[in-house]
Amino acid sequence: MFEKILVATDGSEHGMRAAKVALELGERSSGTVSVIYVADTNQTSYLPDDVLLFSIRELLLKEGKEAVKQVEMMAKDAGVKFESIIVEGNPGSEVVDFAEKAGMNIIVIGAIG
Repeated sequence: MFEKILVATDGSEHGMRAAKVALELGERSSGTVSVIYVADTNQTSYLPDDVLLFSIRELLLKEGKEAVKQVEMMAKDAGVKFESIIVEGNPGSEVVDFAEKAGMNIIVIGAIG
């Protein structure tokens, strides 16, 4: 059925609901769930390259680590194989690019976030 399941999360309520759906699919199909968080650094591209920009980038990456950690804990509880990916760039483009390169069978995303 679904051997490779990709779920995009931002740590929001919608992202966590999407993760639950992805993990249910992984459990039913004995598939691996890959969770991806994309730090949207495109939003900061207009800012001057200084300490403020570095701080924003670090904050986004920290948020990503926390978001994927939540999904990882859910996966362990469900006994589902899991991997995490944190990247930077445009969220839509990065999710699709990763899915194509990794040969994902399905992408699960929240309605908002």
